[in-house]
Amino acid sequence: MSRASFSTRSLTTDGFNRLAAGKPPEAGLELPAGGLSPPEVLAMLAGISGSLRESIEPNAWMVLDHNRIIALCSITRLVEPGVVNIGYGTAPGEEGRGAAKAAVAGVLAWSREDDRIRVVVAETGLANTASQRVLQANGFQVVGERSDAEDGDLLCWRWDKPAERSSGGA
Repeated sequence: MSRASFSTRSLTTDGFNRLAAGKPPEAGLELPAGGLSPPEVLAMLAGISGSLRESIEPNAWMVLDHNRIIALCSITRLVEPGVVNIGYGTAPGEEGRGAAKAAVAGVLAWSREDDRIRVVVAETGLANTASQRVLQANGFQVVGERSDAEDGDLLCWRWDKPAERSSGGA
């Protein structure tokens, strides 16, 4: 059995607002049967996307299995110039198919081409081994731990943009 092939596409703030209202972000796209995430989470993500719009865009992406949205990944904050924090999630029932890995890979592909980005960071719960595997598979390294009142104990991850290769010309 072959693994699914996913595509990644940017998601606008307006698209997030449509998702929060239970509608596809664009014509021709479908939502998964169980939905992507609770409406309040999608509304929160829409707010974050809107607040980042003037600083960095695109700032969110969706993973498609044909025309069905199955995962999301977004910049959750600008840590400092050149450093962004990301978060990601897969629709219920779609876990374990590689969609989160594809989502993070899509963001990293974008960041390699965007001169504003040099580092991407993320956090995972200590017990969230599936999310840890997603980051490991995409080349992130654990750089520390911290405790959060809401999220508990977290691993802190970092991905550094590869140095540009010299073209060899003088």
